[in-house]
Amino acid sequence: MDTASNPIVKVSENQTEITFNAANLTAATTYYFKVVVKDVNGGVTIGQVWPFKTQ
Repeated sequence: MDTASNPIVKVSENQTEITFNAANLTAATTYYFKVVVKDVNGGVTIGQVWPFKTQ
């Protein structure tokens, strides 16, 4: 998750929960995130980039 449209900052790893609560976000800022999934066989799937804006 990052403020750059090609996010590179890793905010979670080995997550098993279905939600993630981001802390310390700046108001009136657009953030971008993507999900990268890795399986036990070494396969990797990179999801598309999604934006959201804080109020």
